[in-house]
Amino acid sequence: ERERQVLDQVARGKSNKVIAQALDISHNTVKLHVRHIMAKLDLGSRVEAAVFAFEHRTSTEHSGKGSDPDNATGRRSN
Repeated sequence: ERERQVLDQVARGKSNKVIAQALDISHNTVKLHVRHIMAKLDLGSRVEAAVFAFEHRTSTEHSGKGSDPDNATGRRSN
């Protein structure tokens, strides 16, 4: 769940510092979650993570359906 929340914030263009403050966790914890998300989804940048979030509607403001970065095994192929 926490990785999904971090991904949502990354997709909104928030910095790690802002994400940490919003979720009341440490900056290092945010960095760790971002690293895990990027590795699980085979993403190379925060921009790719944002695109993934919007394509898979992981944002909490969308339907709430879509891929779960907590259980993802790889990036969607085009």
